[in-house]
Amino acid sequence: MQSAALAKSLPSLGEVIPLLPSGTCAKALVQVLCAKSTSPVLYLHLVNPTASRWDDIFGYIAKTLDVPLVSYPEWLSKLKDASTSVQSAQEHSALRLLEFYGSLNKSGGLEVGGLSSYSTEVARGVCSVLNGEGLREVRAEEIQRWLVHWSSLGLVKL
Repeated sequence: MQSAALAKSLPSLGEVIPLLPSGTCAKALVQVLCAKSTSPVLYLHLVNPTASRWDDIFGYIAKTLDVPLVSYPEWLSKLKDASTSVQSAQEHSALRLLEFYGSLNKSGGLEVGGLSSYSTEVARGVCSVLNGEGLREVRAEEIQRWLVHWSSLGLVKL
């Protein structure tokens, strides 16, 4: 989010992002901890089977912060340009991640966070909340709460 002020934009990816609403995530963790299973499960992918679109989430944030969504390469270029005029990368976490962002750009078929899609089959077998009718995409009011919280921490200016 801090990159929005530096690059005067946010990246558009056209991908999905499997964010779980925080309440659903908390319920899933409790279900994992309370699960009685005879077979050992080494890991579960606690991601939302009803993924949100990156551009819907970041589009809402961009509109709120009054910056455009631009292609990933354009955003990265703007962020790199901004890094030459900023005194200390320590003050801007987005600049400390430039190398990481660059590696995502070089990878070709960019997936959100550089991660692959994850199967939720095992997690859905352990966490009934991941099968619930109420499971949904992240909503605008949740994104607004994030922005208000980040603003209270001084990470973004609303």
